[in-house]
Amino acid sequence: MMKFNKCALSVGVALIASTLFACGGSDSTANRGGGIGGTGITLSNQFSGEISGFGSIFVNGVRFNTDNSQFFVNGKATDESALSVGMVVRVEGEAQNDQGVANKVYFDAGIEGPISGDIMALGREQIVLPVMGVEVVLHGSKTQFDQVTFEQLSQDTTLLAAGKMVELSGFYNAQGQFEASYFELDDKPFAANASEVQVIGTVTQLSDSQFALTLSEGVTPLTVEMINASADALVEGQLVKVEGTLAALDSQTIQALEIESLDAQEAQEVELQGLITALENQQSFTLNGVTIDASQVTLQEPLTTDMLVEVEGVMKQGVLVAESIDILRAGDEQEIDLAAQVESVDLEAQTLTLSAFGQPLTLAVNNRTEWDDERDDVRRFNLSDVAVGDYLEVELVETAAGLVAQEIEREDNEDGSTLEAELLASNLDLDNQQVKIAGLTLTLDESIEIEGELAVSEFFDQAATFDEVVFLDEDGDQKIDKILLDD
Repeated sequence: MMKFNKCALSVGVALIASTLFACGGSDSTANRGGGIGGTGITLSNQFSGEISGFGSIFVNGVRFNTDNSQFFVNGKATDESALSVGMVVRVEGEAQNDQGVANKVYFDAGIEGPISGDIMALGREQIVLPVMGVEVVLHGSKTQFDQVTFEQLSQDTTLLAAGKMVELSGFYNAQGQFEASYFELDDKPFAANASEVQVIGTVTQLSDSQFALTLSEGVTPLTVEMINASADALVEGQLVKVEGTLAALDSQTIQALEIESLDAQEAQEVELQGLITALENQQSFTLNGVTIDASQVTLQEPLTTDMLVEVEGVMKQGVLVAESIDILRAGDEQEIDLAAQVESVDLEAQTLTLSAFGQPLTLAVNNRTEWDDERDDVRRFNLSDVAVGDYLEVELVETAAGLVAQEIEREDNEDGSTLEAELLASNLDLDNQQVKIAGLTLTLDESIEIEGELAVSEFFDQAATFDEVVFLDEDGDQKIDKILLDD
């Protein structure tokens, strides 16, 4: 029989309401009580975001001690080893400034279900595939993969064949795509009327027996059938997590087994993290299906769609009135990925220096930097584990204060360097045949092999039109050997 648990809490696609429900009680698998009560920075009563590292657990720039924490994954009690970098989690506990203590940590998949068709796009750094009618984007550098790598998925596309079950965490973008921050491939294939699926969305077109579930703007709503339950507890516009089954692989109808309400109550403190999917103006925008009133906030910079933000505020008549908005990543921010050997590490300054194309490049790390160790599988991998000569793949961003590493992944040692970026006109110096980016100056000459047999002058004419340009030092001589182009 289907259950409707009005007092259950879930993270899903990171709609987080502090003290989400004031009513008591618990669900069948875990106590859902508690909350964060902190001073210093305002964290509301629940704090949510991607896990960026362990030691104990880093979430949204706060290090939460988890020595005495309880952990729940998809509603089941577990331990910290079940969590992974990239998962969007909810933390209940206490915090002050960038330090906290977690009482409970919850993870619920944003989407769990079958791949419903063929791969839609396959590129050097992106894979797009359909999951229950949603376009899911896997990023080679941004998505954390469990038990499989992006390279393996790219080289063996049978791993992503229709019928494979996947578990995803992440955020919807302004195009209605689900950008996965975490990807897990299930060993068991889809079975009609048996495999459990999970999605989060908003209730619309409600009747006594079914409703439409709107996942995000630009996504065709799913139909949710409530054969064994009354719709009395549901209302139009309510945010819910739905667990159920599908009658067929390509079905857009979920036969619901359980529905959990995620709605925040009037006057509750709420924190949301996600991508801005719609921007009416600088005082009003949509985040994870919630309308944000930003009229009382002084913005760090103009808002844009697909900007990654954290919003804290209070719910008033279904609108989140923001008290603070932190911009974590601009929607049009230039993405730069660098792979190179470590030249030096400064633990006191929290910086590391890489040697790329014969030039030193110093990067800062912080509590938001995501860490992953593919070489030695160190779970609590961080700057103190990095040694001179280690080969790192780094996603970095240029800020007014300098270069900051957003993600760091340690790989098996190599000699060469790789730089990947979408080049801007400001990066190109045709007169000197140079590309200037992220503190590096790359001088090109006709000895470099450019994909498509382009001459250097032709490369500069077209460079700003490519989605991505890859500079390769293949033999470790600190010189560019090859340039790859992705349009």
